[in-house]
Amino acid sequence: MKVRGYHALVVSMMVAWVNPGWANPSEPAAPAPAPAPVAVVVDEVVGTMLAQGSARDLVGVMAAHVDLNIDAEDGTYEKAQAELVLRQFFSRCKPRGAQLVHQGLSKTTEFLIAKLDSSCGPHRVQMMWGAEGIKTMTFNKE
Repeated sequence: MKVRGYHALVVSMMVAWVNPGWANPSEPAAPAPAPAPVAVVVDEVVGTMLAQGSARDLVGVMAAHVDLNIDAEDGTYEKAQAELVLRQFFSRCKPRGAQLVHQGLSKTTEFLIAKLDSSCGPHRVQMMWGAEGIKTMTFNKE
């Protein structure tokens, strides 16, 4: 009988370790952290990454594959390729600043429209992203 009691104790300890809420049902499981508000992400992307022309930082918040359209030249790129394309654009058109024009949510896709002031003149920038990161970036010269 001692052996069975011991095994029951070990099993219940293992279950409690895997699922802490089971061991003490009076304590609710900790809620999952809330996702960062859209404004925080948008402010960082537009106010810092885009305004400074930081291709490396922009690629850090991209999906595995991203559609880039820069002045009517478009393609689908992996992150490393996208970084090179953005670096070339930012070296040709040095950013002087950026400002948010509009942001929103359409079903599961968030989007923003920004104005990028650069040495080549102003560009209208559109970005769309989901849970996996930025999926689409479009730069159109105004």
